[in-house]
Amino acid sequence: MSVIDYLEPLSKPTKKPKCDQTFVSRAGGPQNGTFTAPNLLNPTNTSRQCLYIFLAGPGQRVDISFTAFNLRGSPPDGAAVGELPACSFEYMDIYAEVQSPDPAELINSPFGGRYCGPIPPRRRISLYRAIALSFFTSKNQTVPELFEGRYQFINESEFEVGQPVIGSACSYVVNFAHKRTGFLVSPTYPGAYPKDMSCTYQFIGKPGQRVRIEFRDFDLFFGGTHCPFDYVRIHDGIDNSSAVIGTYCGQQRNLVLYSSESNLFIHFSTLQRTANTQNRGFKGIFEFSESFVKLDFIRENDGVHIRGSECDQKILSKKESTGFVYSPNYPFPYVPKVVCRYFIYGMQDAQNLERVKLDFSIFDIPRGEHKPKSE
Repeated sequence: MSVIDYLEPLSKPTKKPKCDQTFVSRAGGPQNGTFTAPNLLNPTNTSRQCLYIFLAGPGQRVDISFTAFNLRGSPPDGAAVGELPACSFEYMDIYAEVQSPDPAELINSPFGGRYCGPIPPRRRISLYRAIALSFFTSKNQTVPELFEGRYQFINESEFEVGQPVIGSACSYVVNFAHKRTGFLVSPTYPGAYPKDMSCTYQFIGKPGQRVRIEFRDFDLFFGGTHCPFDYVRIHDGIDNSSAVIGTYCGQQRNLVLYSSESNLFIHFSTLQRTANTQNRGFKGIFEFSESFVKLDFIRENDGVHIRGSECDQKILSKKESTGFVYSPNYPFPYVPKVVCRYFIYGMQDAQNLERVKLDFSIFDIPRGEHKPKSE
């Protein structure tokens, strides 16, 4: 079903007072404010449509949030919030991916959901420079208290992770020469993210560097353990042909990942669907550094680096095999404040049931100084 099917064209132009409102960012003008439902008398219960358009200036985006919401319609039983078909008599349609402020072009914009009842839509941040709210009612009277909200025009630069990729609204190349550390955010964070999006983030370091990603907020639609719908997929290399570190969705806590070498590639994909997503997306930080643990102590011995970790490794038995494990940077002083985990597996099958024996030939780790609580 296309977006044009969602819109209800007004039957005939009427001489009733216009209820459209436009909020435009102008130099020297207000950069934030409030909006409310219109005050209408409609004794004949004809269908009325009021269009609220928020237009940011160059280099800006629109940020709106609802402080009150109680439209007098209700979704059918079992319908998700924002799902179609839903809501009759009174509802609001949201368009947060509007490329042109011309109302005639609204039907060509991706549909962001239909809402009614007491549950307000989640916060929205425009993908481009505009947001449109289309309020429909056939009730005999509306008052400003039906919905209230705040808007502000914000700087677009906080969403520019790196150098934009031509032809994409949300893909970037991040080169260490221009930015060694910074923020990584989904296209409209912390507003609900768009549907049917494909965004890539390519991190390019120099030899000897590694890339660290730390997600501080991660909230995607959860469609199952294999993330068949919306997901973030992270590749350990220059592009999506590189080995996959992991695919993530739902809510993640303490998600910190490292590249094995100097490059990392992230793909954020959202599914095209009718129901509106209510999830925020993600926000994190990235860092290029030469100070992360060098993996030579794993590669030059019997271990295999566990992708995505700073220095975890696994060692698999080759049947009654022996070998050595080393601390990072050995024989030189080890790197402080680093956690490296070693997973050593003996063979476990019908013919073999091995145990692991570990002998330390050198063990020189100083005791931590104990300070009395009074200090």
